[in-house]
Amino acid sequence: MAVMSYEKEIIMYKKLILLFVSCLLTGCVTIPAPPNQPKAAASVGDYGSTQLSEIVVSVPISDIANLYQNLHVRFAALINLRKITLTSINDIENIVRRSNARLSSVIVNEICAQGVISAKVFSSLPGLLTAKAQQSFNTFYNQWEHADEFKIEIVITSIYLTETSISPTPNQSRFWID
Repeated sequence: MAVMSYEKEIIMYKKLILLFVSCLLTGCVTIPAPPNQPKAAASVGDYGSTQLSEIVVSVPISDIANLYQNLHVRFAALINLRKITLTSINDIENIVRRSNARLSSVIVNEICAQGVISAKVFSSLPGLLTAKAQQSFNTFYNQWEHADEFKIEIVITSIYLTETSISPTPNQSRFWID
């Protein structure tokens, strides 16, 4: 009888090892690509990215006659692994999306603080706004218990001026009823 329980115990351990190995092979664990080595196509580029809402602020572009234009800025978050993790990319994407309003507020305040947007000011805006957005995001993101497992880089994907008669692209469908 003792031999039977020992054999069952060995079988149980083999099943547990097989289960652990199959979890590793089926993608339950996310492993970063090794540095300085050729990578498979699936490992090239960023692990993921999330586009944030467009921010539009009417800004003075001249001291003459209250001339305003809309400044459009769009950010994205580039997501990359730092170490092996069991965390899903969906968790990170959700955190990024939830930070959208906070980032927009910081960026609007920073743009408004610039005053008149001259060519010199406009050329320095991408660096300034990216730094502010990254700083704001890091304050929010670093509260998460798995923040050290991923590197999130906030980047500007577009920045341009339009006439004030041009409104931003809506984020959702709107229906008009007459």
